[in-house]
Amino acid sequence: MTFESTLQFAQQLDSNDPLRSFRDLFIIPSRDSKEQIYFLGNSLGLQPKKTEAAIKEVLNQWAMYGVEGFFQGDKPWLHAHDQLTKTLSAIVGALPAEVVVMNQLTVNLHLMLASFYQPQGKRNKIICEAKAFPSPQHVASVIANCRDAGVPLKFTAGLHHPIRHYNDSVQTKMHGFINVFAAAAIAYANRTVDAQQLQAILEDEDPSGFHFGDDGLRWRSLEVTTAQIERARREFAISFGSCSFDEPREDLRELGWM
Repeated sequence: MTFESTLQFAQQLDSNDPLRSFRDLFIIPSRDSKEQIYFLGNSLGLQPKKTEAAIKEVLNQWAMYGVEGFFQGDKPWLHAHDQLTKTLSAIVGALPAEVVVMNQLTVNLHLMLASFYQPQGKRNKIICEAKAFPSPQHVASVIANCRDAGVPLKFTAGLHHPIRHYNDSVQTKMHGFINVFAAAAIAYANRTVDAQQLQAILEDEDPSGFHFGDDGLRWRSLEVTTAQIERARREFAISFGSCSFDEPREDLRELGWM
């Protein structure tokens, strides 16, 4: 089969798809009377049409039997997991007796790691995705493009330390929140600063390159006033995320910046 980027070819693939009837089993959201195209299956997929009736069945059993619903009714809750083991065993290549359905993904991952993950030495963390550590070039491009488009930014995770550095535990370099916010504030205050200059700020691993005073911040020859920093924080670089309350403060104190 030769792929063609045409509507006719896509419709032909749909008509030949043996699973095409499954689409009718789900409620597809509409907006302005137009059915939406829905790709978000990883986080929260479409609601099956049978969901409401299935939940009502459980609620009715709860109302009728209370805690005895674990043992009474047409489908006692105690054996609910057994209904899925045969199907799941075929997927994972195991016997039904070797499979158990329990909890949710986050809980199961926690239980698995708590039971089996025993890290030794400096490499004691797990990187869940490579994209969690975008390159300075990528971050600089995002800052510059968002500034030019008038789009506020939130740096959502992983900024535990003020200055960019190499982290032994994850075997990679991690961005510093001072680097990131300095780049964002300088970019917002001076629109002639380009992505290449922002990248240099993001790559700087020497704390002495950043100078703070009552009047503002300076990195090499680029400066921003306190008022410009406040405006950038209010209108552009809104916030950042860190998994630690202590590490950012401890590092800032060690650098004499807090």
